[in-house]
Amino acid sequence: MGAAIDSTMMATDLADYLVVKGIPFREAHSLAGKIVRLAQERGVDLAALPLDEYRAICAHFTEDVYQVFDPLESVKKRNVLGGTAPQAVKIQLIQARDLLEATGKV
Repeated sequence: MGAAIDSTMMATDLADYLVVKGIPFREAHSLAGKIVRLAQERGVDLAALPLDEYRAICAHFTEDVYQVFDPLESVKKRNVLGGTAPQAVKIQLIQARDLLEATGKV
């Protein structure tokens, strides 16, 4: 599964990164889209774009931008009902098992 991960899957994380830096989400989403397009035009992964390319689109990008492309950290951030965080998935599995037991399917 790890080999199938592409940094464009973390485009929302890129927008969230800018929101933390004080950019409104609507603008951050647009800027993340520009970065994704640039990477696609260059034929490179988002994590392979040089920092100066990021900064040409938005000065709020700093060297810590590359941390958003860690897939495990990306899923951990979504610790909400139905989310992808390991703890959220664990709860969903327990609920599914309880439902199956209650219906006699286990």
